[in-house]
Amino acid sequence: MREEERRAPYHHGGFHLARLGLAIDQFRLGLLGTAELSTTRLGILVEPAFTGLPPFLAEDEDGSSGIMITEYAAQSALAELRGAAQPVTLGHAVISRGVEEHASFASTGARRLLESVEHFRLVLACELVAAVRALRMRGLAPAGDGELRDFHARAAQMLDPSLADRNLTADIEAAAALLAAA
Repeated sequence: MREEERRAPYHHGGFHLARLGLAIDQFRLGLLGTAELSTTRLGILVEPAFTGLPPFLAEDEDGSSGIMITEYAAQSALAELRGAAQPVTLGHAVISRGVEEHASFASTGARRLLESVEHFRLVLACELVAAVRALRMRGLAPAGDGELRDFHARAAQMLDPSLADRNLTADIEAAAALLAAA
């Protein structure tokens, strides 16, 4: 086969992928809804009225920022998810010289889904960093011997136990890697 033939676009035969496009749109909307719940839980974890712990799970109440930056990172990722959740199936195009009256844009939805998964993982990583820190500050770990306790043990091992104000990028990246491997 000649080089120009290999690069030539060929029709893939997926004439009507609207069902796939709709499913992918719904999946992205589901990620958004779950991420909204996660950012809410993160907000609760940094609030002394709910936890009895210092604001932002800081080492010192006065002037310490603790994990405050994780809220910014999670909300930024949530904003990206909101943008990516716009349904691609709302689009319409007549293609192939009018022979195909509908383009599902499923491939665009799939690309947005891949991007969304990364943003979703960042939101969950921020919540995980906060949850592990709150449990450490309370001197607690999940009870029992199940998957939750095992996951917590792995997270606690990977995350820096220091409560001092510091750059939390490494913790968030470690938590995201743990979530990706789970």
